[in-house]
Amino acid sequence: DGGGGGAGDPQIILHPACVWNVVALPNGDIATCCDDGTLRIFTRASDRMAPVEEREKFGQTVQEAHKKKSGGPTPEEIAKLPLWEHSVSRPGSSEGQVQVFNKGGIAIAAQWSAVSRTWVEVGQVTGSSDGGTIDGTSFDHVLPIEVDQTGGGVAKLQIGY
Repeated sequence: DGGGGGAGDPQIILHPACVWNVVALPNGDIATCCDDGTLRIFTRASDRMAPVEEREKFGQTVQEAHKKKSGGPTPEEIAKLPLWEHSVSRPGSSEGQVQVFNKGGIAIAAQWSAVSRTWVEVGQVTGSSDGGTIDGTSFDHVLPIEVDQTGGGVAKLQIGY
């Protein structure tokens, strides 16, 4: 049960990952396939619905995925990142390369400057995403970051790689 109104009412069905394809099936059901490798079938027919426990688990999975995307990296994920203090020994491979580092327990995004041969801190990673478009350019990964502004305040930006 998607929680929608009548049969003709539009519904929004949230997913835990990027939806790759949606197919309307001949019996009125809808099939979706996601970046998480799962094919799901949604129906309004009570005799074809998944058990309540499975539907509740799906709802929890969606909530957890969306919370993670808006909440930034977990402390465990940050602990696995290369340390900022060791960034000098990790040169970038090309101008503008993006790398996320652990700086004092905070995930920060940095870009490689080939001219100065250093990592330039861009800002704190405040969320996560599997991909997207910035100014008309598609990226495999898009990270939301916050950058302190001169004179106070914070700018919320996105960096793609």
